[in-house]
Amino acid sequence: MAGERGFTLLEVLVALVILSVSVTVILNIQSNQIGRIHQQYNRLDALLYYKKVLAGLPAGDRYTIKTTKKDLPYGIKEVENKIIDRKTGEVHLIYRTYEK
Repeated sequence: MAGERGFTLLEVLVALVILSVSVTVILNIQSNQIGRIHQQYNRLDALLYYKKVLAGLPAGDRYTIKTTKKDLPYGIKEVENKIIDRKTGEVHLIYRTYEK
C-alpha cells in the first residue's frame, strides 16, 4: 500500500525521547525552585524571630542565637548573630552589626 500516511516507529521513538528529556528538565527546574522558596521562607522566618527577640516579644523556641564579637581596626566592633535552627543545626541567617 504505497499511499499510506502515518508515522514510522523511529519517528515516534524520537518524539518520545524529546518529550521525556523536556519533561525531565522542566521537573528539575521546578524542584530547584521549590528548594529555593523553602530556603527563603526559612531565612525570612529566622529574621522575624530575630526581630521579635530584639523587640522583647515572645518568639518561640525554633531557633537559637549565637553571638560573636570581633574587634576591627579604628575601634570598631563587629557583632555577628547567627540564627540557628534547633532541630537541624542549620544556620538560616547571619546578621552583622557594627559598633563604635
